[in-house]
Amino acid sequence: MPTIKPLQGWTPLPQRTRFLLTGGDRVRYLNGQITQQVDHLPPGQARYAVITNHKGQLEADLYFAHHPDTDGILIDAHLDLRESLFTRIDRYIIADDAELTDITDDWQIAHLLDQKAPTVNASFHIQSNRFGQPGTDLWLLKDRDLNNLFQTHQINQLSPQDLENQRITQGIPQWHHELTPGLLPPEARLEPRAIDYQKGCYIGQEIISRIKSAGKVNRRLVLLRRDSSNGNTELTLPCPLWPAKQTQEGAKPIGTLTSITKPAEAQTNASEVLALGYLKSQHAEVGIQVSAAPTIETSNPTQLTVLPFPASTNS
Repeated sequence: MPTIKPLQGWTPLPQRTRFLLTGGDRVRYLNGQITQQVDHLPPGQARYAVITNHKGQLEADLYFAHHPDTDGILIDAHLDLRESLFTRIDRYIIADDAELTDITDDWQIAHLLDQKAPTVNASFHIQSNRFGQPGTDLWLLKDRDLNNLFQTHQINQLSPQDLENQRITQGIPQWHHELTPGLLPPEARLEPRAIDYQKGCYIGQEIISRIKSAGKVNRRLVLLRRDSSNGNTELTLPCPLWPAKQTQEGAKPIGTLTSITKPAEAQTNASEVLALGYLKSQHAEVGIQVSAAPTIETSNPTQLTVLPFPASTNS
């Protein structure tokens, strides 16, 4: 199982849309739309959830938290979901005392991954786990200069590659990579992080519960490692997967690679590559070897091995 040192530093979260849900029925209403409990969320903490349609298929993933200063709920999600997610949440507000407001253009979020860092002056702090380790969301008005703010406290900005290494090593799926509309959340192993099977009804709950009872899905998200014997063979995306040594023309793919990274500790070892992808469930067991190639005609496939999937947290 690959290991990675905890990150220390900060990163902006520019590719996020932000909403505020207010009104006396806000908790009850949102509770009926997402897969997590809203009313049991402690102040100062963010929780991860997904929204599904009536078939239990993914429509969005998001973080939510109680606003610390007003009677409202903060919601943030991938920026590409700005229009569709707003429409989806707002659609069923009919007789409810609830109002959804788009605050994307007014606020920004920086994420701090350093528990020993000094307190940074922000409008409010919310604890969250976005990259597989405890962190803090700092909500600030859009006109604040983030670089100057963190330089004042001598906190380094993390590189996108460091964050991608962390995300993949920790098995955290991301929108547009592992998460797409129509996906069944258990396929992406989202149950520990995003689904509360004890909560009340939400759209798609019946299907999600039925999948849990059946105990199986057709495919599973997996963490893979390129075998050292493959040398410097490159992997590209999108990249289909086959049973080992069966990439000849006419063979049927059994999965797809969705994200690839080279952990920082392995920069001197050209063969050390980790990847996330989906495999048919019968091929997703630890230790199974599969082959990857940019196209089915490629004569030099790359062999990968399924690793134990990282343990997920509930936030």
